[in-house]
Amino acid sequence: MLAFSQTGLNKSHPLKLQPLISDSLNLLRPLLPSSIEIQTHIESGEMMLLADSVQLEQVIVNLCINARDSMKGKGRIDIQVKKSLDDKDRICSSCHSCFHGHFIEISVEDTGSGIDPDLIERIFDPFFTTKETGEGTGMGLSMVHGTVHEYGGHILVETSAGVGAKVRIFFPFHEGIDELADTKKVIPGQRQSEPVFSDRHILVVDDEESLVMFFTDVLESKGYRVTTANSGDSALSIFLENPLDFDLILTDQAMPNMTGMDLAEAVLSKFPNTPIILCTGCRLLVDDEGADQLGIKRFLQKPFDDDALLTAVSEVFSQSQGTVSIQ
Repeated sequence: MLAFSQTGLNKSHPLKLQPLISDSLNLLRPLLPSSIEIQTHIESGEMMLLADSVQLEQVIVNLCINARDSMKGKGRIDIQVKKSLDDKDRICSSCHSCFHGHFIEISVEDTGSGIDPDLIERIFDPFFTTKETGEGTGMGLSMVHGTVHEYGGHILVETSAGVGAKVRIFFPFHEGIDELADTKKVIPGQRQSEPVFSDRHILVVDDEESLVMFFTDVLESKGYRVTTANSGDSALSIFLENPLDFDLILTDQAMPNMTGMDLAEAVLSKFPNTPIILCTGCRLLVDDEGADQLGIKRFLQKPFDDDALLTAVSEVFSQSQGTVSIQ
């Protein structure tokens, strides 16, 4: 939901697709069983886009996770990148507009069960999912739709029930982008948001897989070490195994069984100097006075972008000695 809400907050810059695909595969491999094969087919020659790397990785990862789920644990995912230079008119599967021209095409094809033709019109709707309750949010393809169209792109879905699906993403092809990529410009007065303590170890806690990946990618891109947990219970266990190893806990508030506030209370009761940042989609549901008394250092109101995240982390480290003491 964070990624879906970030329309207009992108940080576009020239991206080389070959290393971006490699980075996406590094994120994907731990999420796929060994019985699912990944094949990549990248057209020779330099191919680049003007886009945000985190958002583009999320597009690829979300498409591959959908492909994984459709194959029930066994099959093949083919990722292809090529230039699409014909002027054939096409109808976008998500916005239903006619488009043609020169594009960079990124496609994800699977050998799964395919998509029921009756559902094609709905798959990009927010919260629409055919998965069982608790197995999916229905936001993955909505995020793909939002990101692709934010960069002026379009989507084609090719599928037949029982024979797999192919999702083709078309991004506008920009002439001269390679020269732009080789020119590193610093704009006078532009805010630079490099973290102050880039070697610190952060425990990231969220029950949404896509958000954990987003936080991890942004923080690790700036040199932070990151350990992740998908629940408050597991985060507390990880933290208590070696509390002196962590410099900060970044946690979501709304999680089942143990909320972010519950986690903060459990940690701060034993280690009161531990810096904690609490992320929440609704501050009205958080007891501000209780949070302040606990010692929570900072709130992050969802949705927020990578700059807001990095600024909050850097400011908390600047205000804290980064040491954990036992009470």
